[in-house]
Amino acid sequence: MPALKKPRSKPDAEAPTPGAATPAEVTNASTIRELEDARLLAMSGKHPAAAISAIMSKAKMAGLLSDKPEGAPERRRGFDGNYAEAARRVSLLLRLAENEKSEGNKR
Repeated sequence: MPALKKPRSKPDAEAPTPGAATPAEVTNASTIRELEDARLLAMSGKHPAAAISAIMSKAKMAGLLSDKPEGAPERRRGFDGNYAEAARRVSLLLRLAENEKSEGNKR
């Protein structure tokens, strides 16, 4: 039976990157400061899309924006099983199409 090879360890994966922030050093305030630096850099390089991205990220971090608009209604997904309502809507669409067709012939 062949001897099993010892798995190689990856010393680079466990060693912290020099200058990298530890989780305790990453805060909303520090992230917002870094985003402001990125925005200023983008504006100085005439990259408005990058600046807008930094501005939007800052607003989200500050809690000024959410992913969903507040007033947007939630769309229902899929068929809910109400066949009577589905039949009523199909009937309405057929009547509207027939009215449009008959009015088109009159012109």
